[in-house]
Amino acid sequence: LSSGDNMVTRELGPLIIRKHTIELSSIPEFQKKELHYSALRIGDRVLPSFPIGTALLTLPYSAATLAVWRGEITEEFLDRCEKHVAALFGVASALLLFWGVRRRFGENVAIATFALFAFGTTAFTCVGQSLFSTTGEVFLFCLALALVLPEDASLARVIGAGLAMGGAFFCRPSALIATGCVGLALLLRRRRDGLVFGAVAGAVVAIAALWLKLVYGNPLGGYAIMNSQAGMWGQTILVGLAGNLVSPSRGVLLFFPYLLFVPLAAALVRRDPEARTWWLASLLVFTATVGLASGYNKWWGGYSVGPRLTTEAAPFLALLLIPIWQAWRRLGRVRIAIVLSVLLAMATQVLFAYNWRVHSWSAEVLEHHPDALWSLRYGQLAAAWIPAWRPIPDAVNEQFLRRGGTQHWHPLDIASVANARYDLDPFMENAPKDSWSHYPRLDSWSLNTAGQNFQFLPAGKPNAVTTCREAAPAEIPVPRLSGARIHAIVAAGATERRIDQPALAYLEVRYADESTERIPIRLDAEVFEYALERRVGTIDPAKVYAGRAAESDALVVSTFPVAKPQLPILGIRLVGEPTMAPAGVSLFAITLEE
Repeated sequence: LSSGDNMVTRELGPLIIRKHTIELSSIPEFQKKELHYSALRIGDRVLPSFPIGTALLTLPYSAATLAVWRGEITEEFLDRCEKHVAALFGVASALLLFWGVRRRFGENVAIATFALFAFGTTAFTCVGQSLFSTTGEVFLFCLALALVLPEDASLARVIGAGLAMGGAFFCRPSALIATGCVGLALLLRRRRDGLVFGAVAGAVVAIAALWLKLVYGNPLGGYAIMNSQAGMWGQTILVGLAGNLVSPSRGVLLFFPYLLFVPLAAALVRRDPEARTWWLASLLVFTATVGLASGYNKWWGGYSVGPRLTTEAAPFLALLLIPIWQAWRRLGRVRIAIVLSVLLAMATQVLFAYNWRVHSWSAEVLEHHPDALWSLRYGQLAAAWIPAWRPIPDAVNEQFLRRGGTQHWHPLDIASVANARYDLDPFMENAPKDSWSHYPRLDSWSLNTAGQNFQFLPAGKPNAVTTCREAAPAEIPVPRLSGARIHAIVAAGATERRIDQPALAYLEVRYADESTERIPIRLDAEVFEYALERRVGTIDPAKVYAGRAAESDALVVSTFPVAKPQLPILGIRLVGEPTMAPAGVSLFAITLEE
C-alpha cells in the first residue's frame, strides 16, 4: 500500500514533465489552507517536505507513460504508476546487487545474497511496494555497489559510484552515512579510488545542498525543516534502540533472525582482508542506521510495515552474510539453522506484503495501544503469522459493567429495527463494501462478553439504528419494563457545522398508557459530528464506552432520564429531526435501567 509520505512523490514526475516545476500549488490537493504533511510552505510557494530524489529517478518512466497517455491524471492512474515503477526499482536494485557481488565473490555467493536482499529484507515490503524516499536511495546504493565491489573496478566505475552515492543524498540526507562508509572502504582498498569517489560524491552533495539551501533555506531541504521541530529526536534513544532490535513489531532481530549469525560471519571474514573491509563498512552502515532510527522519538516509524526505518541499510544487511556463504561447505549442521532463519525472514516479508491484517494493524492497534509495540500477542508479527489473530479489545467503561443485581439492567434487542451497518459506514446510504469504516474498532466479538450491559449485533448484517439520510427506523420493542433512565450508545452524522447545539434526533418513548415522550439528542460533547474536524466540544472521558475521547470512532454513552419512571415502557423509537436532514444520529446499542 502507498503512504501519505508518498503523496507528493507520486505527483512530482508528471508535474515536472508537464509543467517543469516542483511547485505544488497547481495540484488541487495542495491548494488548501491546511497542507498535508508531505508539503510545506516556503514563502508563497508550496513545496515537497520529503526529499525529491526518488521522484527525479521516476522521470524517464513518467515521460514514457505520459507520451502514450492522453487521459486525465487521476488518483487511480497515479496509484498504478507508483506500484509499477516501485516494483521496477525493487527488481533493478536486486539485480544490480547480484551483478556486483557475482563479479567480486562468485555466482553461488551472489545468488544467496540476491535472494536474501530481494526477499529477506524490507526491500520486499518497502522498496518494491511504493515510492518512499528509501526506494530511490536503495536503488542508487545498489548501483554504486555494483560498480565498485569488483576488485578491478575502473576509474570510470568509481566516478559512476560517486555520482550514484551523491545522488542518494537527494533521496534521503541520511545517505551520507553509507556514502562515507563506501568511501572509506574504497580508500582502504586503493587510495586513488577513495579520493576520486570522495571528490565526485562530495561535489554532487555540495551542489544538491546549495540548491536546497537556495530553494528551502536549508541545505538538507524540506526534510530537515520538517524533522527539526522540538521533541523530534533524542529523548527516548535507549527505548528506540531496544525497540528497533527486539520489538515484536519493529525489531530487526525478530524480523531478520539471520542477524544472530553475524558474529559467526565476523569470525569467518578475518581470513579475507578485502572482504573484511567491505564487511566492516556494511556493519558500520547497518549499526549507524539502526542508531539513527532509534534516536528518532517516533522510532517505530508511524504507520509502518515492520522495521521500515532501517530499509536504507538493506543492501549492506545482505552483504553481512557473505562470509557465511563463502564458507558454506565447512559449516556443518549450523547450515540448517542459518537456512531456517533466512526462510523465516523471507516468509515474514511475504506475509507483511500481502496480509491485510498487517496493513490494518497500525490503525486498529498501534494508534490506540502504543504499548502493543512490545507485545508478542498483539504485535504486528502476531497479526501476520496467527490465522485467528484479533486486535486488542478496548477496555469497556466499568460503570456499565454488571456488578450484581443484574435485574436492574435490561439490554434491549435492536435487531428488528436495525437499518445500517457499523462495520461499513452507518452514515452513508447503501455504503459500498470498500467504504471507509468509521468505527473500525467496534468489534461485537470482543464487546459482547459476559458482564456487560450493552449487547451489540454481529457484523455482516444491519446492526445499527440510524436516522441519517432521512431514514425512519421502526420502534424498538420493550417487554413492558419501567425505567428511570435510558442509556444509549450514539453518534451523530451532522454534515454541517452547528453552534447552537440543536437536537439532531429524539428518543421517542411510548408508555403503557399510550402517551409518548420525546427526549432530545443534542449536538454537544456527548454526541459529536461525523466529520472529526467539525466536532463541537470535548467528550467527557467518563462517558466513553470504548475507544478514546479524542478519536472520531469513540463509542459514547448518553444517559436520558425519562419523565414517567413509574409506567412500563412499551417501545422506544429513534426519530430524526426533519429540519436537520440529511444529518442524524446512529444508535449502536441501548439499555434500560430500572
